[in-house]
Amino acid sequence: MRFLLLVLLLVSATSAFAQNDPPGKENNNTQAVDVELVLAVDVSFSMDKEKLALRREGYAQAIVSEEFLQALKAGPNGRLAITYFEWAASDYQKVIVPWQVIDGPEAAAAVAAEITKSPVLLRSRTSISGAIGFAMSQFDKNPYRGTRRVIDISGDGPNNSGDAVVGARDAALAKGITINGLPIMLDEPPRPQMDIEHLDYYYEDCVTGGPGSFVMTVKDRNKFREAIWNMLVLEVKGVASELPNSSPAEKERRISCSIGEEMHQRVWGNPSGALRMAAPSTTSRFTAWQQTEFIAHTKKCFSRQKEPVRNLVDLSVTIGLDGMIVGDPEVKNPIDNDGFRQDVKTALKKLRQCQPYIVDPFGRTRAQFTQVYRFAPEGSEKDMNAAIQANFRKCWTALRTGPTIAVNLNYKPDGTYASPPSLINPEKTPEYSRAAAELMQQIAKCPAVKFPKGHYPLQPLRWQFQSYQSAKASRSRGT
Repeated sequence: MRFLLLVLLLVSATSAFAQNDPPGKENNNTQAVDVELVLAVDVSFSMDKEKLALRREGYAQAIVSEEFLQALKAGPNGRLAITYFEWAASDYQKVIVPWQVIDGPEAAAAVAAEITKSPVLLRSRTSISGAIGFAMSQFDKNPYRGTRRVIDISGDGPNNSGDAVVGARDAALAKGITINGLPIMLDEPPRPQMDIEHLDYYYEDCVTGGPGSFVMTVKDRNKFREAIWNMLVLEVKGVASELPNSSPAEKERRISCSIGEEMHQRVWGNPSGALRMAAPSTTSRFTAWQQTEFIAHTKKCFSRQKEPVRNLVDLSVTIGLDGMIVGDPEVKNPIDNDGFRQDVKTALKKLRQCQPYIVDPFGRTRAQFTQVYRFAPEGSEKDMNAAIQANFRKCWTALRTGPTIAVNLNYKPDGTYASPPSLINPEKTPEYSRAAAELMQQIAKCPAVKFPKGHYPLQPLRWQFQSYQSAKASRSRGT
């Protein structure tokens, strides 16, 4: 009995010791490597196609380069563990290459192939804090043990989504993780509403830190690949004496670490945590009459662009006080193929040729606002609209007088309502209330729409119901 108890105690102690091996120590379940390296790559919409291609090729070519492989062999174990993921907003991180060991040319070539073959999916917003947090979670999933843990972050803008970047950075440094930065400063001319002048200062003061950390700035497209090569070689060697980086606590900041959030607030008019969409509300400063004028204007100028789209494209765009587009329109629910990307370009042309937009048709108010525009294949859109119009001719009679009533309609494929119709920006006037009540009673009794096969609204749509008086007034203003 005593012998059995002694055996159990020894087994328990051995198990506990194995579970608490320090980095670099092998046990039966882990393999020792010189460094655990996370490559965290920004794929927000500010990254153009050329920059994305240069960066992916740069990482792939650097990993198979002679300089990288020689630096790898010089380490105590002669191998490293690496993972590669892409990130944008705080809720978007996608692993492209899960943890793999590189111990020679064959393994390096396999990782390089994984990086280049995966399609790129662009997303909105920039959350460096989200990328750091996700990278930290990947270390916990890594089956390999390294003497160093390094996060390599590359991007072209400051943090404007999710938690504060400094808090995420400090949490990683507290765990002994080193963060290196590759700020990309290639936009010429810079976008004054979105870019900051010294992104390199921002990375140095707010993003990077830890033992041997450094920042490798890219300002020339021709030197993009060279910068990535140098960065990876230094990360493998674990020495960056020629690029010293002091502790964040010792630094005097040259730039505000919340500058990205501040710029986003200034441009979009809302906190960085939640992007204001075009969801109508009773507190809107626009009336239904103003919306009618606005929609008439956009339909007229959209028709000038004759190039069709083949996919459904939804763009969220903010219109400033001067009627000009503010910032970069956001693509909702993007699809990862060349056809969809071309359709996005076509839709953006349509949006920009409408500038300046009518934002104050009656001189009552001026306000920045966000609007979602839908661009659909011409045939399906016409067939769908024709079916809805034909249905309302049977069940709706326009009033002689009264304002235009804007309604959200949410249909199922069988033509029935998925949810009850709802008013858009209702006005608190007796005239509007009377017209809206009569309209809602009429359309509630409408039969199901007979949509053409495969042609029906995939999302709630906005429909205008004009009285004879408001339709005549709209035509007289030439819109």
